[in-house]
Amino acid sequence: MLPPVITKLKSYLNWNTFLKVEPWLFYTLVIIGLFPVLIPKYFFNLDGATHLYNAGLIKELLWGSNETVRDFFVLNNMPVPNWMGHLIMAVSLLFVPDYLALKIFVLIYLFFTPIFFRSFILSVSPENKVFSVFMIIMAHNGLFYLGSYNMSIALTFSFAALAFFNRHANTFKVWNTALLFIILLAVYFSHLLIFMITIFLLCLLVVSEVSIERNDGSIRIEGWKLAIRKLLMIVVAGFPGLWLTANYILKVDSLEAGAVYIPFAELVFWLWSMRALGAPAHLMDINCANILVVLFASILAINLIFSLKDWRSRAGNKKSLSISAPQLWFLLIIGVLYLYFTLPNANVVTERLGLLFFILLITALAMLKYPKWVHILSFLILIVVQLQYVDLNTKDMLHLTKTAKKIKEEAGDKIEDGSIVVAFDYNNYWLYVHANNYLAGGRPIVILDNYEAHLEWFPINWADTKYNLEYLTGLVPDNSWAACKFYRNPEYPEAFSVKAKDGSSTVIKYVYMQGSDYNLEDPCHVEIQEIVTNGYEKIVENDFCRLYRLKEN
Repeated sequence: MLPPVITKLKSYLNWNTFLKVEPWLFYTLVIIGLFPVLIPKYFFNLDGATHLYNAGLIKELLWGSNETVRDFFVLNNMPVPNWMGHLIMAVSLLFVPDYLALKIFVLIYLFFTPIFFRSFILSVSPENKVFSVFMIIMAHNGLFYLGSYNMSIALTFSFAALAFFNRHANTFKVWNTALLFIILLAVYFSHLLIFMITIFLLCLLVVSEVSIERNDGSIRIEGWKLAIRKLLMIVVAGFPGLWLTANYILKVDSLEAGAVYIPFAELVFWLWSMRALGAPAHLMDINCANILVVLFASILAINLIFSLKDWRSRAGNKKSLSISAPQLWFLLIIGVLYLYFTLPNANVVTERLGLLFFILLITALAMLKYPKWVHILSFLILIVVQLQYVDLNTKDMLHLTKTAKKIKEEAGDKIEDGSIVVAFDYNNYWLYVHANNYLAGGRPIVILDNYEAHLEWFPINWADTKYNLEYLTGLVPDNSWAACKFYRNPEYPEAFSVKAKDGSSTVIKYVYMQGSDYNLEDPCHVEIQEIVTNGYEKIVENDFCRLYRLKEN
């Protein structure tokens, strides 16, 4: 007996009508999900400014000729991950302005991630296509809004690989293997962790198709020949990425020193409040987050009830043993949860594992079986949550785009190509730590604040040919100590300079400052202000930042 409320709901909702309308609603929600990117001019977040800046440097190093940029930056000579997002934006910068180059990349991710996820679900459980809406919401995750672009686009390619493999792996053809190779290589050059998980998930799909049959005392393994062919396809297509992964792990230490452990109670709260969906200017509305968590738990509980009934009806049949894809997925989810609660939060690995937990959970839930009313009710709830989340994120971006305009249009556009800029951050707000990178706007400008350039796993590194730049690997956003220790020029005390290896110095033409939360008693700050006052003229000032240019003698 179904509860009276459910019975009444079923009388109002026609399943066949829902099946006809659902695809239109899905793609409408995908388009609506693009509003936080389409409506504001600039898409602003924590690390996005640096990714866009470095994409501009890549464009210049590959296709430009500015010598100042080449004196400070080089391309990483290792085939490291984290290339894909930068490369897409770098190519886009050849044809469009910086804000559009960033939007092109972001729109590719937000549009195709739920599309490829839906394609994968249709290949394994077409009756559950309604759960595709989950990924429209999860694509707008907190890491994406913090600027984790490469991990984000890796998820896009990962679902593309899973969908393609599930549809075409039954026939071991050279063309199919070549296409899978290209997709997997794209995953590797996007994000290492997602690449390894993708290979693992492909193998799980193969294992789930193998069953052990017991008949008259003999044991027979069904599907093993096809499974071997599929595994061979994974090995051949994934070998270049696997080789690059091994090479990277052996040569690069990407563990963050001094990582801390998050308390257990806080980790539990992060799951309950779905911190994975927190955007820059807000943590997702706690009510929406709780609704999603309760929905996930309810869907899982409903499936367990129906699975238990099905298991009891088949209790006497013990001739066949197989493990389904959802069961294997849940084993992986347990492993991810274990790492989530035990690993220190190095390079925000805790946030990454929290996001992976929900994405894997959504995928597993979408491969299970449910009554029709569960599909319809879930879809209605997801529509409400999606619209609420789009509203929150659009408001955030409309607010933050004003800050980006103040940096880029009011200050950055006043800087000439080939200039060197020293930046000081006195804003004391974590979201604006890398905001000064918006100054460049995809143009050949050297900003002496580029956290990616001293990390071995990014495509851009500091050059070591002309200047002594070792100190830049330890910079903090305000740059004060570096200005006092490294940018002083005894021969020209009225201006900041960068020292070359041959003993000469190059004067820094521009000084950029944002915020005013500085320590008036700090000797370095006093010294900086004296140099700026004596050697530079203020050319831009607004309520967020100031730009100074070297005085002409």
